Amino acid sequence: MFKKFGCICLIWLLIFTGCDNLDQIEESITETKEEAPQSGGTLNLYVVRPDTLNPLMTKYEANRQMLNLVYDPLIRVGTDVTPVMVLAESISSSDGGTLHTVRLKSGVTWHDGSTFSADDVIYTLRSVINSADSIYKVNLSNVVSVSKVDTLTVQIRLNYPDASFANLLEIPIVPQGWQEGVVTGTGRYIWNYYDYLKSVKLEKNVSYYGAQPYIDSINITILPDEQSVYNSFMVDITDVVSETSQEAAKYNTSSNISYERVMTQRYSFVGINCRREGLNNVNIRRALMKLVNRDKLTNDLYADFGIPTKYPIHPQSNYYRQQESDMRSDVEQGLALLSQEGYELN
Repeated sequence: MFKKFGCICLIWLLIFTGCDNLDQIEESITETKEEAPQSGGTLNLYVVRPDTLNPLMTKYEANRQMLNLVYDPLIRVGTDVTPVMVLAESISSSDGGTLHTVRLKSGVTWHDGSTFSADDVIYTLRSVINSADSIYKVNLSNVVSVSKVDTLTVQIRLNYPDASFANLLEIPIVPQGWQEGVVTGTGRYIWNYYDYLKSVKLEKNVSYYGAQPYIDSINITILPDEQSVYNSFMVDITDVVSETSQEAAKYNTSSNISYERVMTQRYSFVGINCRREGLNNVNIRRALMKLVNRDKLTNDLYADFGIPTKYPIHPQSNYYRQQESDMRSDVEQGLALLSQEGYELN
C-alpha cells in the first residue's frame, strides 16, 4: 500500500547577480526520510490523453514521463548536472570539442528481443534533427552530422565547440524504423496493455541490462484533461502528482499526503540591457544590482520556493560558483553609486 505522494517543483531564479543565501535556503528544505525500498507492488500514475506514443514528438509532460519508463536515453543528467551514462558506455570529445564520440553499451536488447545498436541511435537523432517540432530539436541545433563508426560507436559533429553537449543527449532512443502504435523500448518497463480511453499497464523488464526496478508493475490512468488530475489523486486513483509550489497548497486538506521538493532545470531570467543609454554605465548597473532585493523578489514570485543565483548555471552543478559577499543587496551602497553619477532621490 503506497502512501500518497505529492511532488513540489522547486524553481531556481536568476535575478541580476543572484544572492548569497543559497546555503540557508538549501538548509531550510526538509528532506523526506525514506524507508529501505522493498521489491514488489504496483504504482498508480496518470497521463492526460496521449497526443502520440512517440517519445520524441509528444507535447505533454506526463506522457513524456510515462514513455521515459519504456525508452532509455543515452545519458541522464544527474543531480550535480553532469551526465550519467545509460545506453552510452562513454562519451568523449576531440577536434577542439566539435567531434563527440559515443560508445554504446553492449548486450542491450529491445523489448521484442532485437539487438540495440548504433543504427537506432542514428535513426533517433536524425529523426529529431529533421522533425518540425520535436521538443528535443533544440538539443541538437548545433549538430552538423551524425555518423556510424561501428555497431556500437556513433560520432556526432558539431558546428562549434560545446563543453556541455553530452548533457543534451538526454533524448529517448527509439528503434530504427519506429512506427506509431508499436511501443518497444530498452527501458526498465515493458509496454503491456493500452486502451486509448482508459489506461496503460507497464510491467517490469526482468531482462533489463541495468539495476532492476523495485516496483513490479505500473498502472497508468488516462485522464481527459488537466482538471481531472487533482480529483483522481484525492480519490486514490493515482498515487503521485507533480505540482508547482504555487499549486501545492490545494492538497493540504489531507493528512495522508507526503511531499517532496524537487529542484527543476527551469529558471527565470531578469537582465539589464547594457546597450540602453544610462544602463551602459557600469556604476549604474552596479547600483541596480545593489538596490534590488533578490530575496524579496523571489519570495513574492515563487512563495520562497525559488533559489536566487548569480549565473545561468544550475546551483547544483559542479560548474557553479558561490557568490561573493560583496554582491549582496545594499541600498546605501547602491544610492552612493547613483550619487557618483549625478543621480539623487527626489
